[in-house]
Amino acid sequence: YTGNTRKDIQLLAQLLKEYQFPMLHSWDYRSKPVEALACRRVGTKYLFTKKNNAWSKRWWLKSMLAHHIVYDNPEMDHRFFSGWPLHKKATFIPHGVDTNVFKPFERQPHDGFKICCVGNIGKNKNQIILLQALTQLPETVSVHLYGKEDKSYRAHLNGFVAEFSSFPRLVFN
Repeated sequence: YTGNTRKDIQLLAQLLKEYQFPMLHSWDYRSKPVEALACRRVGTKYLFTKKNNAWSKRWWLKSMLAHHIVYDNPEMDHRFFSGWPLHKKATFIPHGVDTNVFKPFERQPHDGFKICCVGNIGKNKNQIILLQALTQLPETVSVHLYGKEDKSYRAHLNGFVAEFSSFPRLVFN
């Protein structure tokens, strides 16, 4: 994004038209309707995943312009999508694993419990809460963080770990 809304709409619309994308699925957490407006301009279907519990007039506009909305928090249905006209264009898809499709492995012997967190390692993901909880759990529990990390946040996590002498239970991968 350039920061200029009109220019951003125009640039994205040109890209969508050039490559003839039939649909755009957005995970953008911002409420700006740039993608929705660009899609409407060129006839591309627009779907977005609503990931947070924030709501504003801009979210309403983005939702009205969308062809479909997916959300992963069941509270959002009641708060945002149960009324007209959004109830027909919003679908709840919970985070999780469908064990009818993905079968669990046979149990393997292990000597501990591992908590795995996959995603950006940064302040907005708040992994420090996991580490704080870890100090109250048995030493057989460990936390494994996988993902692109913010260097300053990693330093913050390392500082927290350094405060506890018996804290080799955090693994960065």
